Amino acid sequence: MTSCSGGTRSIQLSYGRSRSPKGRKSGPERRFAQRDGPLAESAPRGPFSDVTSSPSAPVPPFPTADAALAAISERRLAVKDARKRFLGEGDPEALHDLRVAIRRLRAGVELFDAAIVLPRRARDERLRRLGRRLARLRDADVLRGAFVSEEAAAAGVTETLLERLESERRSAANRADRELRRRRTRRLLRALARWEREPRFVVSPDEVVGQTLPPRLRARAEALAAHPAWAFKIRRDADGGLEDAERGVDREGLHDALHQLRRRAKHARYELEIAGPLLGRDEAPAVEYLRDIQDALGELQDIRIIEATLDRLDPAERPGQPFRHWLRDRRYEALERWRRLRRARGAPVLAFAADPALPGAD
Repeated sequence: MTSCSGGTRSIQLSYGRSRSPKGRKSGPERRFAQRDGPLAESAPRGPFSDVTSSPSAPVPPFPTADAALAAISERRLAVKDARKRFLGEGDPEALHDLRVAIRRLRAGVELFDAAIVLPRRARDERLRRLGRRLARLRDADVLRGAFVSEEAAAAGVTETLLERLESERRSAANRADRELRRRRTRRLLRALARWEREPRFVVSPDEVVGQTLPPRLRARAEALAAHPAWAFKIRRDADGGLEDAERGVDREGLHDALHQLRRRAKHARYELEIAGPLLGRDEAPAVEYLRDIQDALGELQDIRIIEATLDRLDPAERPGQPFRHWLRDRRYEALERWRRLRRARGAPVLAFAADPALPGAD
């Protein structure tokens, strides 16, 4: 059932959960990534070397409203499942899966932001806040992993330090557990589930993804390519840390900028994973490039967290110099990977967004 208000600018769709006479699913059970349909088709792609792109499949006339509903529903269910595993089964992978599921849900919400009307309790700022609280537990896991490593043991890490880190990790886990059990988290997920049953949109029923998504993808790609972190000429300083060779920013400013670029790359990747199949495009080269950026800059950020903890320790608790040397080697390897990725300056993502088959592309 479709009801309209305010002309074609605002519609509300109600989807049932029953099956159609031919057995096809309807409503939130309907998925857009059907492997035998036109949305699964994509033209082969070679490596991107600049912002030009090769001919691609025609843009499928898939309704924006259906695509938004399917994308958000699928990702909400992933959050629900990972939350259940984290709270009830003690699954060691559940934290990672939950954080990724929340980020992917946010990407779906933001990708279709101009087309949907979510209830106040389900809006993006609430998802972002939940993700930030889980990030603290992830940082505790990074520290624990570093200090229980063979390199730390060989450098003489103390049992007292390990016990304290384990205690801090348990505290972070307890805070994450409480946050996931809180009423506001349950309300957030329930609000999204209610929206799926009675979704509201601000697009006409005949608007298709080829009209809605390309402007968003181009804006995201251009913002990524314009980020100032690409311009930094990074080198190692006398202590083995990172510095801007042109001294435009200090060390902390440099790390902050790289971390921000990593977060943007990660979000762009999740949006492309949704948009590629919908638009009949091969998103794999751009997604792989963004994943490599995540890995390289994520390693630099992890080492930053570990070294900041080292600096706060009492000298008697610090592992020996071989541990610092190990961290410097890790940083150097990550820096070399970043230098190679930096040369493209986001070109694979720009190439995806600049496809001449997409409406409005040059």
